[in-house]
Amino acid sequence: MQGNDFIQSKMYHREIRCFDCHQVHGNQNTANLITVGNAVCLSCHTKENPAGLKGTVSERHSPC
Repeated sequence: MQGNDFIQSKMYHREIRCFDCHQVHGNQNTANLITVGNAVCLSCHTKENPAGLKGTVSERHSPC
């Protein structure tokens, strides 16, 4: 189900792939993210980025 949702997403069509955010072999972070919490999202979604943060992270969604 997640795979189907992902290939229909804007991120997929902008050539962002699973391994841009998740580590292949796992780690101690939730969902094997490359960093903890919202830091993984905020590494790309900045106020300076056209696809960036609109408002605050908490307004957008709960932490990863």
